[in-house]
Amino acid sequence: MKKTAVIATFSCEDGRLFVCGQIWLGLFDWTIYRELIVLSIPASRQSVRIVLQLVAPIDWLLDNQINRFEKRGSQVANYIQEIRSKVGHMPIFLNAVAGAVVNEQGQILLQKRTDAGNWSLPGGMMEYGETFVETLQREMKEDAGLLVEPVKALHTFDQGFTTYPNGDQAQIICRFYLVKPVGGSLAEADPKETLALQYFDFDQLPPLFNQQSRDMISFVQAYLQTQQAH
Repeated sequence: MKKTAVIATFSCEDGRLFVCGQIWLGLFDWTIYRELIVLSIPASRQSVRIVLQLVAPIDWLLDNQINRFEKRGSQVANYIQEIRSKVGHMPIFLNAVAGAVVNEQGQILLQKRTDAGNWSLPGGMMEYGETFVETLQREMKEDAGLLVEPVKALHTFDQGFTTYPNGDQAQIICRFYLVKPVGGSLAEADPKETLALQYFDFDQLPPLFNQQSRDMISFVQAYLQTQQAH
């Protein structure tokens, strides 16, 4: 696993250069922030130059990852469109991943979808060749604007029978994760995927996408209650 120092901020005080940053861990072709590091080194032209050399490639790395996510998202859409061009509206299997984000108030994050106009957990369809975790991280970035780390694989749901507004039918096989945000923000969600994002109490849910969405929300609620009991 590759480790690369990421410089976040630096300042010069009392003749020393203080560098605050984090560690990037290369994980499934995606990078997530980990432990905070603080360095204190003698201030000089050379030390400042070294810091700037470290900062420069980081912007490129982040842009590169975002571009890859956007490219993969379009590939998934094209893949499904290609299948539909051959089979029309007939039922098909789709493999998907969804993530549960629960805030400190015990509320769950839901996404108002652009394709159906109702609400579901952030997530989406796998691209050919992806792992579950790769799909999870890509879809959470697209749908919710968040960089996430999986906390626990909760369950695989296989009864996601869905008819879309355009008549397409599918049985969605969905791997469901409890996740922890490690970066990003809800404001960064892709408007082509998401109309709105909101945290809801478990007993005050909006109209949901399908029965499988209800089942997944009930599952994570029961899991969290069990954890609290322990």
